[in-house]
Amino acid sequence: MELTPKALHRWELNHMAWENWRDGTTSNLIDPTLRGSPIVEMMRCIHIGLLYVQQNVADRPNMTSLLMLNSNSVALPAPTQLASFL
Repeated sequence: MELTPKALHRWELNHMAWENWRDGTTSNLIDPTLRGSPIVEMMRCIHIGLLYVQQNVADRPNMTSLLMLNSNSVALPAPTQLASFL
């Protein structure tokens, strides 16, 4: 299967996010002009996004649980391996 340029770009972004998460450098994904904003909220959004691109579909949260994940009172599970699109 050949990826379109758009699909390849999406895969590269997901892969970059995963690598930064794994290496503990997730803040590298945040645009420097947003550094004054609440970084905890941005990191949580990145974390939630990674949960939705996990390799094992069964590990991905369903849309109903998204409301619970957005609550700061709920601890997020660690994302597992990123899905491979290539």
